[in-house]
Amino acid sequence: MIEDADFFRLFNAAMAVAKPVGKSTVLATDMAQRFESLNIDSLDGFIIGMYLCDTFDVSEAKGKEMQPETVGQMRDFLVENARIEKIDMEAALEAMK
Repeated sequence: MIEDADFFRLFNAAMAVAKPVGKSTVLATDMAQRFESLNIDSLDGFIIGMYLCDTFDVSEAKGKEMQPETVGQMRDFLVENARIEKIDMEAALEAMK
């Protein structure tokens, strides 16, 4: 459904929006990266998840079940529960600005 490189673009864009100004960020580049290594706390993870659930058209009820600890776990959950077949990358990235 989505290539890893495109998922990283979406994830990093959502992270940039979710993180408070002045809080350091580390770009996701590996599906095995744990959120702690990216300086993502539980609130940041929740907000990133909300943006990406919207992008993947995952229902709100299903999105509440998501509890990933790594970038790859979030990707797998989103792909498994997506209600769309293809993501318009440019529109998704524009919506996160």
